[in-house]
Amino acid sequence: MQRFLTYRHGLTLRGAHTQGEPFDWHSRTHRALDGQLLAVLDSIHSFGICHRDLHQGNILVTSDDHIVLLDFAGADLESTAEDRIAERRHMAMLLSLRASCHA
Repeated sequence: MQRFLTYRHGLTLRGAHTQGEPFDWHSRTHRALDGQLLAVLDSIHSFGICHRDLHQGNILVTSDDHIVLLDFAGADLESTAEDRIAERRHMAMLLSLRASCHA
């Protein structure tokens, strides 16, 4: 597996919440970010990778509104289909909790 580091300018979801950024979680842009996040998960899952540490501090939103997943240190590179399904359910739960907290 090739490993590399790159700098991406942006703010994690946790950082945005901590700094009181005025995110409208129901806006078209943020619904699109949710879609991007699920697409990123689908992409890594298609390679058999399970992130295993999804939370707001590991999701970066770049200045041009793109999602970048951070911290793959605990990733499972040979995950099972059940692991990937559980991770997707976990992310869906986090997204629904976030939406309900900001309604």
